[in-house]
Amino acid sequence: VANIGLKLVGSEELVNEAVSQGARLLTGNQRDGALYAPTVIDQVRHVAQAAGSTHGPYPNRLACVGEFSMKAFLDDGWPAGELVRLGVMRLSHISNIRTKGIPWSQREPKIIVGLSINATESVRVMRWVAKALENDPRCKVIIKTHPAGSTAALLRGLGKKLDPAIFSFSARPIWEELARARALVVAGSSVAIDALACHCPVVVVRHPFNVDLIPLS
Repeated sequence: VANIGLKLVGSEELVNEAVSQGARLLTGNQRDGALYAPTVIDQVRHVAQAAGSTHGPYPNRLACVGEFSMKAFLDDGWPAGELVRLGVMRLSHISNIRTKGIPWSQREPKIIVGLSINATESVRVMRWVAKALENDPRCKVIIKTHPAGSTAALLRGLGKKLDPAIFSFSARPIWEELARARALVVAGSSVAIDALACHCPVVVVRHPFNVDLIPLS
């Protein structure tokens, strides 16, 4: 589990090979007939490759929440190219925003579009946003893709060019954008909670083809 630098595996051969190479068995690795107990091992270094096979659950990417878990995996021997760092909400930063407060008159004329990890959903949301705002120069639209998402894939899915005078992509932390934005457009992302902490109005796009599990909508 990325938060604490552990990896879940489910193959006796991989587990035994990893343990023989110095990994630490925390729990599991027991068989009862056809049932194999869930197993957690620590200090893993390319278990599947070390075993000469990739039939086990060896991930292409590991998502690390924050710098701590990223460093834990790097120290454990994982290549940096296989790790994806996800942002962590900075409580102190949000608390400062709530304490100071940013008057509406000082907010910038921009709308943030917070996209989720779901690529299909992100394309649909951006199509609706583009259709609604592509001819409205009164505000800027800042697109914030999910840390594990692909800007190139999003643009391919849209099948059209976005006017750079209106639309732009941001690499800044989402809370920095939300602090002075006029609104956040979101579908299935928890960044809506962050927006409320920044006193930023939230527009929730409702999917008629999906079950709506967002309390804010």
